[in-house]
Amino acid sequence: MRKLLSALICLCLVATCMVPVAMASEEVNLTMWTFLDVNADNGRSRVLKELISRFEAANPGVHIEVQTQE
Repeated sequence: MRKLLSALICLCLVATCMVPVAMASEEVNLTMWTFLDVNADNGRSRVLKELISRFEAANPGVHIEVQTQE
């Protein structure tokens, strides 16, 4: 009984680890609201654009759509 319980626990742990791998293949679109216009040519906008670019590079399959709020 103890071996069966140990095997069942291991199986559950392996299955739990596989969920993020399966989900990683999906494309994800995130919408970010900000007062900054990422197309503007100022320091804050350039930094925001660079941060978004780095985030998307570090997280394949994730795309951030920026919506400027006025």
